[in-house]
Amino acid sequence: MYIYNFLHRHFPLSYFPIYWGHPFRYHFAADALTAFIMRSGIPLTHAVVIPSIILSILILYVCFLFYWKVFRSRFTALFAPLVFLFNGGLGYFITHADSDYYSRIDSMNIMWMNFIIAELIPQRAFLLGLPIAILLLLFFWKVYAEPNRIKPPIFFISGTVCGLMMLIHWHSYYVLLLFAAYVCMLTIKKTMLKKWAYFIIPLAALSSFLWIKCIGNIPIQLISYNPGWYAPSGVFSFIKFWIMNIGIMAILIPISYTVIPKRILIFGSPFLILFVLSNILSFQKEPWDNRKFFLYWYFFSAGTVSYLIDKIFRYKKFIGYLLILLIYYTSIVSGLFDVIKHPFGQNQLHRLFSVKDMAFAETIRQSTDSESVFLAYPANSWLGMVLGRQVVMGFDLWLPNYGIDTNKRKKDIETI
Repeated sequence: MYIYNFLHRHFPLSYFPIYWGHPFRYHFAADALTAFIMRSGIPLTHAVVIPSIILSILILYVCFLFYWKVFRSRFTALFAPLVFLFNGGLGYFITHADSDYYSRIDSMNIMWMNFIIAELIPQRAFLLGLPIAILLLLFFWKVYAEPNRIKPPIFFISGTVCGLMMLIHWHSYYVLLLFAAYVCMLTIKKTMLKKWAYFIIPLAALSSFLWIKCIGNIPIQLISYNPGWYAPSGVFSFIKFWIMNIGIMAILIPISYTVIPKRILIFGSPFLILFVLSNILSFQKEPWDNRKFFLYWYFFSAGTVSYLIDKIFRYKKFIGYLLILLIYYTSIVSGLFDVIKHPFGQNQLHRLFSVKDMAFAETIRQSTDSESVFLAYPANSWLGMVLGRQVVMGFDLWLPNYGIDTNKRKKDIETI
């Protein structure tokens, strides 16, 4: 929907494409980029798939680069991306007809759905934002580990990119703000003040401008106290929940924190803060969206556990191989099998719109003004997706996450 609105309407968009009258508050960079590519004559499929393939390869590369630079372990740099990207839990060993996935079985409270199929494929903003965020995290590591070697122009470029993350991916932007403040606090001294100014000034300028133009407000009312995320109350239930969701990683992660070098643990403290906060508060109406913060904690923890295994290999190879097998069967296999079978799932066989639908949408576009407003039922209809026009209200389950109360408008539309 956003792609076609950028393609066929005037930029900047007057209102939120899926809610008429509301400012467009969204990280739209990925969709705008696709629309820009399509303006050159490239069809939708190619404009979406080719950048996605490039970004997927880039994610693999920056993951390897981060783990190698931080942990200085070849095994960690190779094994940690597998643990991170094919995340899963014990769902593979539980047969349930009500679930299409091994890494998410709601009836068993297994909610640690694989990142590739839950975030990176359906959420193109995350696919674009994740590799950029990891590169910026690597920048923060270099500033922390070797502050005198980073030149002011690198600070300026990093601050500019960090500010633009507000348009690329919100959740990653907030993670990076946390890291920027933390690393700045760790390294602040007279010799670093000027360098940090090169980072902070473009970040503050861009963030302020984009906040006013594109964001506007954080719906504070959506933040709620939600201890344990999806885990039932009680310490034992909390531990059981995480073992069911991430397997033996639930045991190895806290152990690995005691083994990694102290300076890595100090640097990684914001990742732990993200884990704690996301187990106390829900930051949007749907607790599910806390995963976007958990993802970064798990990204770091995949590295610490891989580093732990690498250390064990040096003394007890048998135990190292045993741990790799346990990680594979309890923390990877569910996610791996979900990724393999995902393209062949029933959901992928559902046609969103046909060639006839696309042709009819083009006919409507030819005979209406680009800023026309259309009334459609608040659902994922083909009309709203490919028309490239403002609708009164789109899919009603998305909108409350932006702090929009849709009840009255939905009732009016149903009445009409």
